[in-house]
Amino acid sequence: MKFLFLSQSYYPDQCGVSNVVGYLSEGLVERGHEVTVFTEKRKRSFLEHNKVSVIEFDCKGNAAIGYQGEIENYQKAVISFKCDVIILECAQVWNTDLVLPLLPQLNALRILHSHDFSYLKRKPRNPLLNYRWWRYFKELRKHIINFDGIFVLDETLPDARWLRDAQFGHVHVLPNGVHPDFFAPDLANQSQVMGKYELVTNQYAICVANYGEMKNQKGLLKEYIKSGLTHDLVLIGSHYNDYSNELKQIARKHVARRHGGESPQILVLAELNCSEHLALLFGAKVFIYASKLEAFPLVICEAIVAGIPWVSTNVGCVSSLPGGLAVDKETNLMDMCREIFNRKELWRNLKEDCQSSRNQFDYKLLVEKLLNSVSTINGSKG
Repeated sequence: MKFLFLSQSYYPDQCGVSNVVGYLSEGLVERGHEVTVFTEKRKRSFLEHNKVSVIEFDCKGNAAIGYQGEIENYQKAVISFKCDVIILECAQVWNTDLVLPLLPQLNALRILHSHDFSYLKRKPRNPLLNYRWWRYFKELRKHIINFDGIFVLDETLPDARWLRDAQFGHVHVLPNGVHPDFFAPDLANQSQVMGKYELVTNQYAICVANYGEMKNQKGLLKEYIKSGLTHDLVLIGSHYNDYSNELKQIARKHVARRHGGESPQILVLAELNCSEHLALLFGAKVFIYASKLEAFPLVICEAIVAGIPWVSTNVGCVSSLPGGLAVDKETNLMDMCREIFNRKELWRNLKEDCQSSRNQFDYKLLVEKLLNSVSTINGSKG
């Protein structure tokens, strides 16, 4: 079959949606299907990545704030593209919002891949914007009848509940998964990496997330320092930015040098290669996550596959994931982190839970699930 993904972000962007679309697209290609991705212009130097065709459009915005760029070109390209299945990634973004009125004109199987609706979790404080999003979801109820099927990440998330309330019947659960590198990591240089950063295996906590207010590394770092935990803390993001610079300043201001006493070493890292990233993740004792807003965080899935017990704020569907503990407050994060460091039996039980559950996050199985859902949707349509 021939698939078209409409996604605001794609490789080399590093975010949850970009990674999910990448793994699904490449998995479909491995199964012999043809895949094209329409995505936001990023001045990419390639038209194909791992046999997935990539076409850029200079578009920005969404239905609430308006659009900028080559809007008509994008809409015409979607209508004229010949394929069997079109998968629209996320709502509340230009790549989907611009296509909603066009759905009746599309001859392919039309699927919305929802990554939860952010409006339902965090309504804007701006009354005008709030009103525009309210109108958007009122209109979305009319448009969803033109989808042949919808994928949600988890049945407990707000978008799945909204779809049930709207009485849309063709909803399929397609959870997130993990890149194959995490199932068979190359850890040949792990001791070298640990030595480079003066780390000891199973003696530090780690957090992996793009640096920013929503991921809340600042709150995590302040609470970690306040807690008196003496284990090292490693923060990893995809890129350095103003937020990561603030984190470094907090670490320098509040934490003594490692060689000067009991204070932990705090590392704020980014732009690591895959080998370094895997070495640091697989060497950690506990994964700690303080995000303010999530649906189905890939980084916790990666920790599970790596066999690293985790603690996280209770966001999205985190509480239903194996191998860790979801808590309501940042201060509780530190209490649970201390428990995992100090209680060997708890750490061992959570680690075993991770290891016994890891295969459910294998993207090969999720690509198979996607194809089975497509077949079911197609059968019900015909």
